[in-house]
Amino acid sequence: LDNCEHVHDGVAPLVERLMSRDGPSRVLATSRELLGVPGESNLSIRPMAVPQWIGRQAISESEAATLFIDRARRADPGFVPVDHVASVCSICQTVEGLPLALELAAARLRVFSPRELADRLDDQLATLKTAQRSGDTRHATIEATIRWSWELLNDEEGTLLARLSVFRGTCSMAAAEAICGFVPISQAHVADLMASLVDKSLVVVDSISRGSTRYRLLEPIRQFAFRQLSDHASERLRGRVVDYWRVTLSDAYQPADPVALRDHESAWNLAADEANLTAAVEWAMEAERFEDAMSILASPFGDLLSLQGSAFELTTGWMDMAMHHRESVSPGSLIWALKHLCEISTMNWRHEAALRYAETAIEVARTDEERHWFELFRALSTSRMGQHDKAIGMYDRIAEQSHDPGMCASALLAKSQYEPPREAWSLCEAVLDLSSIDSLVWWDEGVAAWLIGEGALAVSYTH
Repeated sequence: LDNCEHVHDGVAPLVERLMSRDGPSRVLATSRELLGVPGESNLSIRPMAVPQWIGRQAISESEAATLFIDRARRADPGFVPVDHVASVCSICQTVEGLPLALELAAARLRVFSPRELADRLDDQLATLKTAQRSGDTRHATIEATIRWSWELLNDEEGTLLARLSVFRGTCSMAAAEAICGFVPISQAHVADLMASLVDKSLVVVDSISRGSTRYRLLEPIRQFAFRQLSDHASERLRGRVVDYWRVTLSDAYQPADPVALRDHESAWNLAADEANLTAAVEWAMEAERFEDAMSILASPFGDLLSLQGSAFELTTGWMDMAMHHRESVSPGSLIWALKHLCEISTMNWRHEAALRYAETAIEVARTDEERHWFELFRALSTSRMGQHDKAIGMYDRIAEQSHDPGMCASALLAKSQYEPPREAWSLCEAVLDLSSIDSLVWWDEGVAAWLIGEGALAVSYTH
């Protein structure tokens, strides 16, 4: 029995009657949702495996790439996959290994080059279609296929599916309930509706991340679902995304103390939501909610970007826009955000940018500790730009003015890199007199141990 979902109410009792007859009986049924009859066993058919990296071997090991190449050669007998490795990988990844999407994409090679096709898949509903006049019209376009499933949903299921399109990548159940649970859907009912959409193969249970189940829409479904939202509904959902992350992260950092080291575990816990948090900041900036945007960036999300050393252009764009509306941003959020921008800039070897952000932070610092921390960052950026003598003077002033032993020790340790060996060793001894390695506010412990000549200790910290 094939394609049972559209005649579900008739098929289920038929199967029950067939199975109740005397003698052994077996029924193989394909359906986008379970029939719900006794003795039913479920075998979920996942999308085809896509290339995990860009390369010839990745293509040869990918089911999705194998199907795409086979269909591409039917559309264009002269198609040579090794000439278009990056495009083939991109196409397979963008359509997420859906067989129909791969077939429709390959058919478009009659019109577009592989690179042009890959670029057009931002709008899969418009791109993935065929001119074929025979056969099942439901398979003529990816939109027609998804719409067929959409029309089988009840009103609440359709509403939730459309609202879930606001997420980028995966989401947790808590986020789905908080963001999507409003009239006509109650938060308490979201879990049941989500389970129904999973049963109908419209929502994928993607992974178990740090004890939390994650849910997502395949990209063609997400694009279709998003088109079902009105402009007003889309704007409201984006506002709820910003609200959710502002509130969720409000207790995860202390804006009064950006000098203190934070637990990196809280940052890595946000890795699964990086795309959602990026979207939240962008939407907050578009809505001119600059305080909310900076408070999200100031949270462990900023730590995550700092640890990854990623998103330099994106975050500098956010900060530059926020600085044009500085009066709308609280000093605490601004200081934390500037700290992350200094770190991200340094990780990307953009020392001029790091210096600029450090100098801005010095101007808005509320305490001596904050000011000295950013002066230390300014000195580091100055030294990495080749102005070593100027940086040494900055380190000396910090060591003289700061009352924090860890801060003074960090300044002296930094200065020791530019001194002759005897003087450098004296500075390192002074560092240990001032502060233990564990309490240095600036340096990674392993790096600090290595700088002062404790090779074995440096290795132990690295392990």
